[in-house]
Amino acid sequence: MTTAPGAAGATGAQIPFGTEALFGLMHLHAMVVRAIDDALVQAHGTGLTGFELLLRLAGLHPDGASVRFLSEHVVVSPSRVSRVTDELVGRGLLERAASPHDGRLSLVRLTARGREQVAAMEDTFGKALRTQFTGRLTEAQVASLAGIANALGAPNCAEAAAALDADDPSRP
Repeated sequence: MTTAPGAAGATGAQIPFGTEALFGLMHLHAMVVRAIDDALVQAHGTGLTGFELLLRLAGLHPDGASVRFLSEHVVVSPSRVSRVTDELVGRGLLERAASPHDGRLSLVRLTARGREQVAAMEDTFGKALRTQFTGRLTEAQVASLAGIANALGAPNCAEAAAALDADDPSRP
């Protein structure tokens, strides 16, 4: 078992690198996500979850998507997706509509105001992302993180991982 130098548990035994890596990931998540979320809330009244939903909808067909579909492509629980969607509908950034293919299926889609909000939020997000995350890492480190996320089953990381593979001919 590989251990982190100088890292010892309550028994004095070395803490395995895998454990330290997980703890580090948890710390980084808490610090980076909180800072980016705070920047979005302060500037736009909508946090990172709302931004992710709006951004994902902006990249989909104009008819929109079901809340269930969205919940399969974001980090938070389906109930949280539903609550945030309701909030964004209430703010006029999203609207509900019946599917043109199946009238029983309810979809949510961006309104014109929602598209404007996404554009404004992208600027704020980009600045916060560079300050808190990507600006502190090399491009290779960011690509490696995307590759790791993809390998561990994170949705939406396959394209970034494929870009990493394309840049490194030694990778299988």
